[in-house]
Amino acid sequence: MRKSAALVSSLLLMALATATASADPTNSNAGIESFACDNGVTFDGTATIESHTATGHVLSASDPSLDNAVFQAKYVTVDGTVLKTTPGFDGRPLVNCTITAIGGQPVGDVIVFTGYFTPAWG
Repeated sequence: MRKSAALVSSLLLMALATATASADPTNSNAGIESFACDNGVTFDGTATIESHTATGHVLSASDPSLDNAVFQAKYVTVDGTVLKTTPGFDGRPLVNCTITAIGGQPVGDVIVFTGYFTPAWG
């Protein structure tokens, strides 16, 4: 559990750095995470966790229609334990996306973001 807490702390720090960085989602303050979703989609993206939201910018996806989309997480879990819940978004179909790598390094803990994709940014 101590390892999980350290990993989550690292993710939150990385995400907060992303939140305070410039609008470029791939700037030097942003970490890139790789995800595999239970709907078959894989994607690389950056995360932003501020106040009551947990969002990620999709940099590239196996489904090109999701490139530059935003992933809004309703729940974030580590090894089955809910660490973050975002209020609202009831009634939306949700997908589970598991982090497979952070900065190209495999992840030992099972970190799942449960949420949905929004339309691509203009």
